[in-house]
Amino acid sequence: MLRSYHSNLRPGKQVTPYALLLWIASILAAPIATATTVIPPDFSQLVSSATRIVQATVEGSESAWVNQQGFRVIKTWVTLHVSEDLTGNGKSGTLKLEFLGGRVGDDEMRVEGSPRFIAGEEVILFVANNGVDACPLVCWGHGVYSVKTDAATSAKRVYRANGAPLATTSEVELSLTSSSSAHPAIAASNLSRTALSVDEFKSAIRNQLRLVRNAN
Repeated sequence: MLRSYHSNLRPGKQVTPYALLLWIASILAAPIATATTVIPPDFSQLVSSATRIVQATVEGSESAWVNQQGFRVIKTWVTLHVSEDLTGNGKSGTLKLEFLGGRVGDDEMRVEGSPRFIAGEEVILFVANNGVDACPLVCWGHGVYSVKTDAATSAKRVYRANGAPLATTSEVELSLTSSSSAHPAIAASNLSRTALSVDEFKSAIRNQLRLVRNAN
């Protein structure tokens, strides 16, 4: 029988013994904890907060029980093949990201709001605090974008963690859970809601990186 544990740890916070103690207490108090909350970044914050920005393909993942600061928790390591590092802070090749949560046998520890990956999928990731935070991506789901091939044009296009097309970079600050139909960026876009191409998105990232570096 699958045993499921739910975490109400908030994004961007380092996992401490106190936070894990609260998580354990929440399991004893209720079967399901509250959902993870996060303040969405704007595009400039997303880019400037990342230590690495990579285009990569998911190769696989593995999960295990580990001891962390006196507590037993499940962690998952996602292995990716990096095809391009836009920040230049690492070499192309293998990247391994560490996430709190995962499944081992009949035990599953869920950290609400933490993205999940499928072997073979192509993504653009905004990485920060890998091996330190519960989720090594900037603002959790706001730090991962799926790359999908347009069936009509064969162009590679960018989609958000909730499956919505990213039509403009201003849309990165939209909530991943609530309706975003009233956002000016969406209202101004055409009805086809064409997602940015990968090249367009990467060009915008490079331009923003230049602004960040020139300001420092």
